[in-house]
Amino acid sequence: MIAALLLIVSLGLVASDQCSTCGDSSDASVFEFAQSRHNPYTLGLPIGASAPLFDGCDAFDGKTLLVAINTIVNIDTLPMIRIWSQELSSLRVIVLLSGLDSSQRASCIDVLGPDVQIITEPVSTIACAMYQAGSSGSPASFLIDSAGMIVYRQVGITNKSAMPLDRVVRAFADSGSIPEDTLLQHILWYGDAVPWPTFDLVDRNGETVSLDTGRPLVFYSGSYLGRDEAAYNDLIALLDVFGDEVDFVLRLHAFTEEESLDMWTFAQLAGLDSVYPDWYAMDFDAFLAISDLPGRRADVDEQARKAEADGWRVIYDDFRWLAFSWVLHSQPGVMILDAGGMVVFPFTTYPVDTSSGVSVSAPGAMAELSEILDQIVEAMQE
Repeated sequence: MIAALLLIVSLGLVASDQCSTCGDSSDASVFEFAQSRHNPYTLGLPIGASAPLFDGCDAFDGKTLLVAINTIVNIDTLPMIRIWSQELSSLRVIVLLSGLDSSQRASCIDVLGPDVQIITEPVSTIACAMYQAGSSGSPASFLIDSAGMIVYRQVGITNKSAMPLDRVVRAFADSGSIPEDTLLQHILWYGDAVPWPTFDLVDRNGETVSLDTGRPLVFYSGSYLGRDEAAYNDLIALLDVFGDEVDFVLRLHAFTEEESLDMWTFAQLAGLDSVYPDWYAMDFDAFLAISDLPGRRADVDEQARKAEADGWRVIYDDFRWLAFSWVLHSQPGVMILDAGGMVVFPFTTYPVDTSSGVSVSAPGAMAELSEILDQIVEAMQE
C-alpha cells in the first residue's frame, strides 16, 4: 500500500476509476500530465479524514498543525510556520521535508527553528504519501484535532494566502476549531457537484453576477496576453461554435487594498522587508503607491472589455475567493461544467508551448474539449 502511494506522490501518476473520460495509453489526453499533478490524490487528504500516524508522530493528543513540503518550497513563506511554533504554545507544529536537495533542506531547518518538529526522509516521503501531499500542492497544511481528524486543509502558502491562514491557525490554537465563516478549499474532480460561491462575484461594472445560470459552463482563468494567448484563441474558436448553448466565463483578478495589506503585513512579520527592501522596507501607504492598484485595475478592465466584445461573460474575482475555494492554480486553465453544475472536465492547465517565443497550444487540445462540449449539447437535446 505504501509503495503504491509513493508512486502517486513521487511520479504524479493517478490510477482512478472515477476518471470516466480518461483514455487508455493508445489514446492519451493532452491534458493528462497536468491532471496527474493536480487532482484529489496529490493535493492532500480532505477535511474529515483521519490523520495518519507515522514514525515520530505516534498520537495526536492535542491540537496539531502539520505542513507537508514535498519537492517545491518557497523559503520566504516559512517564517510564518516558525512564528506559529513560537507564539502558539497550545499548538504542536510538525513539518515534513521531502524531495529537497541538501541545501534546501538545511535552509528550511534553519528558518523553521528549534520549536518545530521536523521530519526528514525517508519518513517524510512516506508521510507525504499517506497524506496524499504531492509537489503541486506544496506546502500542504493540515489542522488536526485531538481526535486525530483533519478539520482544515489548505493547498499552498503564498504571500497572498499566509495572513488568512494565520487567522485560521490562531483561532484553531485558541479554541480547537476553525471559525464558522472560514472559506474552505474544494478539490473538484470528474463527477463532483461544484459548491457555488456564497460570496459575491461582480462584473466590470460592479454588478453582482452568478455562475449558476442553469446552462453548461466553460470556465477559463487566464487572459489573452503572452503565454495565455494560444489557450484564449482556442477557447474563442469553441465559443464561436457552442456559444448559443454554453456559457463561456472568463475569470479576472486585480489586487485590492485588502489583499495588498495582507501581503505587506506578511512581509513585515516574515522579515522580507530586509530581503526585498525595494518592495517592503516602507510603510503601507508607500507600498500601496508603488503597487499602482489603479493602473492594475485599468489593465484588467481593458482585458474585460476585449473579452466581452469576443463574447465572454467576465467575472471579477477581486479577493481571489473563487480561486482559493476552487483551488485554481496560477497557470491559465479551463474547467467544464454541465447544466446541473457537475464537473465534466476539472480545472486543468491548458497545454501551451512558448519555447519558440510564440504561444502555441498542444495539438488536439481544442478538439478534445470540442468533443466534450458536443456530448453535453447532444445530451441536452435528447
